[in-house]
Amino acid sequence: MNSQIINEALKSNKSINQYDDIEVVKKSIKKINWDSISNWTVEYRQNQFADYTYFDVNPRLDCSKSNPLYLHKKWIEHIIKDSRFNLTDSRLGKLCGISRDSVRYYRRKFNIKGKEDWGYKRFINNGKWWIKVPEDYGNPIAEREKGYLLEHRYIIECYLREHRELEISKRSLNSDGYLYSDCVIHHINFDPLDNRLENLWICENESEHKLIEGTLLKLVEELMKLDLIFFSDGKYYLNC
Repeated sequence: MNSQIINEALKSNKSINQYDDIEVVKKSIKKINWDSISNWTVEYRQNQFADYTYFDVNPRLDCSKSNPLYLHKKWIEHIIKDSRFNLTDSRLGKLCGISRDSVRYYRRKFNIKGKEDWGYKRFINNGKWWIKVPEDYGNPIAEREKGYLLEHRYIIECYLREHRELEISKRSLNSDGYLYSDCVIHHINFDPLDNRLENLWICENESEHKLIEGTLLKLVEELMKLDLIFFSDGKYYLNC
């Protein structure tokens, strides 16, 4: 594999997440165990002048006009809350074949939180969790962001503030006890939504972060030499 191509991929800063592809999301949804839901009947009205009709939908088929799964409260609630998929309004609309305005309508109808509502204590934006921090938490970034911080930075920040004796705390926290802006938090399993403390690694700057990612790409080169992975049609695959 060409090292220059690898380096260019790193510079793009794109997260490694198979669910960026909406078709992969559709396939994964069909594989979910839906047996816990016994009633798949939905209520539907073509327009405000028509009578309501009732029919059954199938969770193992794609959303369509004949199978409008978004009308089923338990289905749409489960899909939106599944953190693997990171379904913003536009992505959920694409999944269901409906407009973003319709998505917002169903979020409100089913009382499901949307990322655009700053009133919620936790939401996803650009593939990452944001969290509402305590009002007396004086991080200037939170003050600029209406009281919100990236969750992974807040988790690391709190941990380091409780362990000031660590060398990494001394190097990463400023005099006020907040992370330097140059610090980058690396997600070890490459899932930007997995903010467990054991999945987070502190890099003092972006260069250090690139070095970490570079070690992974070096492994990719070695795995390709061993024919354990291969490249086809614009994607990498396990050779097993």
